[in-house]
Amino acid sequence: MGAIVDTLFIEETDLTILKERYPRLVALKQSGDQLLIQRYRVIIPDEDLADEGYYLFLLENGIAMSSNNFVSRVESDKQFAERMGRKITESMEKLQLTQKLAG
Repeated sequence: MGAIVDTLFIEETDLTILKERYPRLVALKQSGDQLLIQRYRVIIPDEDLADEGYYLFLLENGIAMSSNNFVSRVESDKQFAERMGRKITESMEKLQLTQKLAG
């Protein structure tokens, strides 16, 4: 098994979410400390982009568009973009149902 290597433009709270899901994650900050949004090179050992679990995790946590890998794949792979679009639609429908039930 390989490793996921990605560049993300995220806040510290997003990095914490990633570290909770991927405890072996290595994050290398590539931007200055004064910025709210930081550029990180992340390496997640023993994970594989081919299974799409990483991308789904990013989507579910609202940080997919901060990922260079995700954006590049959406732009270059029509089938992937359609699958991710369906996941977004499903998530929105679940959110609307939850709000209706709570309201």
